[in-house]
Amino acid sequence: MLGSNLRRLGWISFALMWIPFTAIFIGMISLPSGNYDWIELPLITRIGIIGTGFFFVTSTFTMVGSPLVSWFMNRSLQTRGLPAQATILEIRDTGTTVNNSPLVHLKLQVEPGDRPAFQADTEQLINRLQVPQMQPGVSVPVRYDPKSQAVAIDTD
Repeated sequence: MLGSNLRRLGWISFALMWIPFTAIFIGMISLPSGNYDWIELPLITRIGIIGTGFFFVTSTFTMVGSPLVSWFMNRSLQTRGLPAQATILEIRDTGTTVNNSPLVHLKLQVEPGDRPAFQADTEQLINRLQVPQMQPGVSVPVRYDPKSQAVAIDTD
């Protein structure tokens, strides 16, 4: 799942951001107060500023981008994927909410009519009013890619 991998990368970048952020202050400890040009700052402080900026931008783009990537992948599957039925095996919250709709992780048992059944994971925004209907054991229409076995819940 590209969306969950992006979110994981975002959290890793966010955690790593604090290392160069700390380096900024370590480099500034020995300096007297005042205004300094970039070149006058200690090397560890300059590296810390650049590193903090890099990890901040990376974590922001990956955390914001993960729901967008999931949405684009699901839209692509809904237009080009093959129809099938799937049973929800597991549902869990990802912690992301867009317009009061939770982004959930679903584990599905997909049963295409002409191929063997397979298990697949997907992430999908679920309308908050539909959450009670998305429970383990419920059968839902899906669209899937037979090559990659990527799955999206059919919203049509």
